[in-house]
Amino acid sequence: MEKNYYNDRSDLRISGSGKFGGGKFNSVKISGDGEIRGNLDCVDFKCSGSSSVEGDVLCQEFKISGDTSIRGNVKSSVFSISGASSINGNITSDEMKISGDSKIGGDVSVGQLKISGDSKVGGNLKGDGIKIFGGVKVGGNCEAEQFTCHGAFNIGEMLNAEKIEINPGGECRTKEIGGKEIEVRLRAKDSLFMNFIRFASFSKSRLICDSIEGDNIYLEATKASIVRGKNITIGERCEIDTVEYSGDITILDGAIVKNQIKI
Repeated sequence: MEKNYYNDRSDLRISGSGKFGGGKFNSVKISGDGEIRGNLDCVDFKCSGSSSVEGDVLCQEFKISGDTSIRGNVKSSVFSISGASSINGNITSDEMKISGDSKIGGDVSVGQLKISGDSKVGGNLKGDGIKIFGGVKVGGNCEAEQFTCHGAFNIGEMLNAEKIEINPGGECRTKEIGGKEIEVRLRAKDSLFMNFIRFASFSKSRLICDSIEGDNIYLEATKASIVRGKNITIGERCEIDTVEYSGDITILDGAIVKNQIKI
């Protein structure tokens, strides 16, 4: 990413222990036990150690690691956090990567997002493309054009996306799922080791929700009260109370469907 620096701005570098006010800068780098009291408007922001910012951050590139705390909102073009980091407010970014034990108190609005590790979003999560590797907890809704999960999630309200691909690597929970193309599938790699890992976590890897609604739906390892759609396939380890379909339905071996309704 090409950055636009300003001739009338200076850099701010904090190392060791110190407290400074906010303002407008080109580069802001904090390490050690540094603290900024106030809002920041800068080109790039890098924070590590046990640092903190008491205010909002507006920047082109945002990168934090370690035990870092931001007590405000963040708006950036490129965003990256890792380690035991926390942001109290909302995040808006074009491209975002989250890893480690990260906590976000507010909403997240992003273009492309990749989450790995154990991350928490207190509010709503909205993006064009969302990819989850590991575990994530979302307090509100999750909305995307394309949603992919290889791991586990807990979404407090609804998951809504044009295309949804879920490969449970643990327990995936939400109240409702809506989309055009929905696929929940247990995948095994072509190796004895990966097959052993799949077998060892078999009972815990599943999707649990109240309702699923889409056009084309393929489900494995899913427990739901109702599934509605056009073309539906119910596969192994599924427990579905009611399936409502307008096109074709296929129920494979190892699936339980209590009621089928053609609409």
